Amino acid sequence: GWWIFDQQIKGLNEWRTQNASQNETNYEEDIEGLKLIDKYTFQIKLVKASPQFLYALAMPGSFVVAKEAVTHFGNEFKNHPVGTGAFTLSKYDQTNRIIYLKNPTFREKFYPSQGEEGDERKGLLSDAGKRLPLVDRVVVTTLADRQAQWKAFKKAKFDILEMDNKLTDETLATDKRLKMEYRNLGMRLIQSPKLEIAYFAFNHEDKTFKNAKIRQAMSLAYDREEANKLFYQGTGVVAHSIIPPGLSGYTKDFKGPYSEFNLDQAKALLAQAGFPEGKGLPEITIQTAVETGAPEQVEFFAKCMEKIGIKVHVSMNTWPELINKVTKKQYQMYAMAKGADYPDAENFLGLLYCPNNAATIGSSFCNPDVDKMFEEAVILPEGEERRLKYQALNEKIAEEVPWIFGVHRTKFYLTQAWVKNYKFMEFNHNQTQYLNVDFEVKKELRKKF
Repeated sequence: GWWIFDQQIKGLNEWRTQNASQNETNYEEDIEGLKLIDKYTFQIKLVKASPQFLYALAMPGSFVVAKEAVTHFGNEFKNHPVGTGAFTLSKYDQTNRIIYLKNPTFREKFYPSQGEEGDERKGLLSDAGKRLPLVDRVVVTTLADRQAQWKAFKKAKFDILEMDNKLTDETLATDKRLKMEYRNLGMRLIQSPKLEIAYFAFNHEDKTFKNAKIRQAMSLAYDREEANKLFYQGTGVVAHSIIPPGLSGYTKDFKGPYSEFNLDQAKALLAQAGFPEGKGLPEITIQTAVETGAPEQVEFFAKCMEKIGIKVHVSMNTWPELINKVTKKQYQMYAMAKGADYPDAENFLGLLYCPNNAATIGSSFCNPDVDKMFEEAVILPEGEERRLKYQALNEKIAEEVPWIFGVHRTKFYLTQAWVKNYKFMEFNHNQTQYLNVDFEVKKELRKKF
């Protein structure tokens, strides 16, 4: 989590360096950029303008915690969290079950009376004005097997189910709606585009990919529409650059110059690069992780490249092995997805900012024009000027093809009819406090299961 604060707060980097070699950290030392104002307020002075820093403060890595609790529990603090949330942690077994209980000392906080357009029609404001949290107990059950999760949900053992792509085949009709048999049980399908992008990254320190025409040819040879159908049932949004839908700078109608499937153009560019029909081009190795379900997608990517004469070897890794290779730049290409940490396009664009090479996973791309545009955009406050600069930068990145952009995926949840107020939130650290259950409806409907 250090990247959140690195070079952001006056004096913090220097303090961290001084204490790195100490056996114990002295938290009593003064730091220029951090000042306690009163019991509930502290002041932060930034090194430079950073509108995104307010978003970063809402991330879990920025939560303020009680020093006494950290001192008491030490390395076990993660298993005994002490905070100010709506629930307390009653049971914490990561491999089986987590139980939260209503916090009796939670501050006065009430369900909002206003929401987004359509919320009232969907019944999401039925608990408006009620004190939070709305339920006394929340149980999270861990089941590694997706089919086991689905079977338990169909037997009404769970109230909410997060689905993966393999379950959508079983639950969605051809019109992408929930199948009638499940609708008849009162189940509800919630789907929302994720603030994320799935992509194939190049190692720009590899001489092969210093040739832009090779990158462009490979991007044109990748059939995103077909991949979307095969692996996401057509529910994803084809990615033409790095910014996902829902963030400032994304343009729905923008088409990247090298992101629409075109084998003839791909072959022509490969020939211009000096490798007609792929002849003379060494085999390319792409790294992927077995656990993520990505191998089939990477195999499809390799087959796409075969069509223009490029040979691709798929190397399987565990997730830790993949991260280790990517971090150490021990790869030619790798497949991964990036989700938003906060709702600002800087969170994605920063991955391709050259000075971030040492700090971001797998970033090896450097382009002076991209860097200049990034620096000009990120210091601006949210508004039309920044949106236009983000948009221009997004389009510039599409031209450079630093990655092969794949799909912006969609998130799917199923809820039982008795669950109230459930709404997909990308940053849902505190969402549970708004949930409610209609036990009368639950008692009646469970007879159908």
